[in-house]
Amino acid sequence: MAAQCAVLLLAAAQASAQSPAKKLTSWQADLGYVSATGNTDVTTMNVGDKITRLMTPWTFTQTGTYIYGRTKGKESASQLRLGLRADASFNGAVGAFLAVAFERNVYAGFNSRFDELLGIQWRAVRARQDSLTIDGGGVLTEQENTLGQRERLPAARPAENYKHLFSNKASLQHLAEVIPDVKSGGHFRLNSETAVVAPLSEHMSLKVRWATRFNSEPPTGFGTTDRVFRSEE
Repeated sequence: MAAQCAVLLLAAAQASAQSPAKKLTSWQADLGYVSATGNTDVTTMNVGDKITRLMTPWTFTQTGTYIYGRTKGKESASQLRLGLRADASFNGAVGAFLAVAFERNVYAGFNSRFDELLGIQWRAVRARQDSLTIDGGGVLTEQENTLGQRERLPAARPAENYKHLFSNKASLQHLAEVIPDVKSGGHFRLNSETAVVAPLSEHMSLKVRWATRFNSEPPTGFGTTDRVFRSEE
């Protein structure tokens, strides 16, 4: 699989060199904050960004999210997620990608987790209001848990990304990926997220996100499932 993806990415680079590249950059930022005192004492905040750079046939995407929370004056949540991805499109329907992602979440049992991804994608649906992209490939995970134990796990990775446009600025999007460990067998991770975007003004939108992260074999003493609900502007 890795060799096939490398060949496809090289072909995309050659095609890019032979034709003028179309360049376009977009950037968006997310911010959410909640503070409650009195009978409850809770403070939460989340910030995020997404930068996309189009250089035909390449699309480069950088993402970042940080969630922080305090309950009765003590830290109760701290999660950092960073990602960088490069997609190459060949004929509009088929492409390839490579990506790297970093996550830190001590409340889920790990100090650091690096995912290195490589695969092929298929744009199964390309309609005016609906799009569906299917990914297939592999991922190498390097993780250090809060007990100091380190793991290096090769895994497969099927994934889907569906988006429906209600209008130019209102949308529904669902992403899901399954990461089964191919080394030991039986262990897998499942990540999914649903996001709804509604415009408030020309330059501002309300975003509501539901995310579920499941780990069939979490570090000792930690649960299998994390759920995150976020509302942002």
